[in-house]
Amino acid sequence: MVLNMSEEEVTNCTINHKVHQYVFSSVYILVLTVGVPSNIYSLYHAAVQLKQKNELGVYLMNLTVSDLLYLASLPLWLQYFFQ
Repeated sequence: MVLNMSEEEVTNCTINHKVHQYVFSSVYILVLTVGVPSNIYSLYHAAVQLKQKNELGVYLMNLTVSDLLYLASLPLWLQYFFQ
């Protein structure tokens, strides 16, 4: 069976990515506004633990720094989604 379709019958199968742009940018902005202050607060407690020469301070400091580095990349992702 052969189907012959004219150009008028062909539909465009594109996906609208506007929804993804708004959802991802909203979530990233929320993560930035909550994440940066809470990680700075956590960094303070990690420094207090390090002054007491506690192993927990080293672990907490590493987690906080890695999380802050991830948060530093989110503005780049926001710029990507807004383009």
